[in-house]
Amino acid sequence: MNNNTIIGAAIMFLFCAASCHRSDNIPAQAATATFTMAFDGAAAPAARASYDQLTGVWEADDIVYAYLTSTDSETYGPYEFTPDGAGVVATFSAVITGIPAGTEIASIDAFHHTGLDDVRFNNGVISYSLPAVCDGTLSYLTVSSYEYPADSRPEAAEGSEIDITEALTFSHCLSRIDISTDMPSVREVTLSIAGEVLPTAGTLNISDGITAAASFASLLRATPSDNFQIGIIPVDFGSGRTLKATVTTDDGRVYTREVTVSRFARATRYTLLLNAADMTEATAVADEQGFAAMTDGNYVLTSDLTLSQIPHIDGFSGSLDGNGHTIDISGATAATTSGQGGIFATTTGDAAIRNLYIIGGDRQTSMAEGGLLVGMVSESSSLTLDNIHATGNITTSRDSNASHLFAGGIAGFVPATSQITITNSTFSGSVTIDQTGTTSLTFKNAYVGGIIGCIETAVSDFTQTASYAGSTAGSASAIIGCSVTDTTLNNTNDGSYDAPFADISRSEIYTGGIAGRCTGLILDCRVSNTVIAAISEGDGSGRQARPVVGNDWYENSDNARNTYINITINGNAPASGTYNGLNIAGSTDNRYRSN
Repeated sequence: MNNNTIIGAAIMFLFCAASCHRSDNIPAQAATATFTMAFDGAAAPAARASYDQLTGVWEADDIVYAYLTSTDSETYGPYEFTPDGAGVVATFSAVITGIPAGTEIASIDAFHHTGLDDVRFNNGVISYSLPAVCDGTLSYLTVSSYEYPADSRPEAAEGSEIDITEALTFSHCLSRIDISTDMPSVREVTLSIAGEVLPTAGTLNISDGITAAASFASLLRATPSDNFQIGIIPVDFGSGRTLKATVTTDDGRVYTREVTVSRFARATRYTLLLNAADMTEATAVADEQGFAAMTDGNYVLTSDLTLSQIPHIDGFSGSLDGNGHTIDISGATAATTSGQGGIFATTTGDAAIRNLYIIGGDRQTSMAEGGLLVGMVSESSSLTLDNIHATGNITTSRDSNASHLFAGGIAGFVPATSQITITNSTFSGSVTIDQTGTTSLTFKNAYVGGIIGCIETAVSDFTQTASYAGSTAGSASAIIGCSVTDTTLNNTNDGSYDAPFADISRSEIYTGGIAGRCTGLILDCRVSNTVIAAISEGDGSGRQARPVVGNDWYENSDNARNTYINITINGNAPASGTYNGLNIAGSTDNRYRSN
């Protein structure tokens, strides 16, 4: 035998050995079975769609989605079951494939839905969301769960028939609002909760029926079909809340009504009467000209706006319900020169702005106080901001006549004689103060915050000592439930000070994720993925950079439950933790706790 023959024989031996080895280790694949499964959808206590005494019926074209779970916790599906006809009780059947023969079935989870934006199943839990606009037909979700008795669990077998002998009882998961109105030519009805949110997405555990909100939006809209029906994910507010209904007619008129609600219970039908005699007419704002002309009164935005110029509305004293619409100023030029920067230069009296989205784009300006929405709250005035969501990049120098520069993502400045309440609002983007070349004999205080630059609040018991105890009395202003994400805050240049001998004025430089300075209440706020670059000496002497509020030396003792996640300050390692008041001040250790 020559060498080539020996090599060839060896290769054949190794090939055969490897082949035999592979075949010995390949697990046997169980054959899948094809079989038929059927069950009855029961009428009591609930059927296809049932609220209180209102019972719906199954329709012939309904689809019930079902997942089968095996005794070894494997889930198969979804399988589409269709009824044999319409009625209060219907028999559903489906051909099941893809389950290994011999698999023992432990349970079935079934659900039926119509009009939902997204429905996903994960091991007995359904995640779902409501449509942004209902077309007059209620969006609903009914579910049922059935567990086979341990001694009668069926097995998947080719060609078999599996019948569930007990009827599956489907339960409804959403609340329902039926809207009755005598107003003609209604184009749209919008619902919102003052200072709260209506859950429009959630998760449901099918087996125990527990619903949890997964995400939130503040508005629900319904457009007419035969009637107005709105589905709502069950929610308990704990106490009375103001539900605002806004009716827009075909001729552009807007009417509002407010009622008190405390909860929306599952499978419960509520009726909301919106008759003309009970409604308050508001001014509809649908274009740039009408928006810029707002002064005092009740206004409702009825469409998205793209502004060509920033109006810098001065002295706004009314209320604006953005109605969930967006104002885009990303391509706008400034219509006026103002010490206050923002869509609203100043607000006065008791003003309120709610339910509004702002696209800021890249803004470059010179000002004393400002944010994308509001520059300053005038002396002896109040402003309510609720559900304001702003994105944009602000770069500003200091107005030549100003002794300070206060800049925030949403608002700029609230003086001591005034108050502001900001709730459920967000900012993402950047705020940069550039005082390069600024010279003066005055202070050059510069405060930067993701939500607001500076809130001054007159509190009588502030006493600054080495063991300063904060304000136990609280204050009129508050920032509650707000968040700043994916944001950069820059406050690195204090200009130059033209003192003849020495800089004895000590310009104040404060930078914080929520506020540069805030002597009011900060509660349940969140700052995440934010980078802060700022002048900071860290000792309360007038120059601080902090994850939540820059000037925490004057913090409110009732500040609580504020979180910061992945915050980088002046190049230090990212930090995460909580910020509270704790009725103790004088040391950051008492207020900031790292995780």
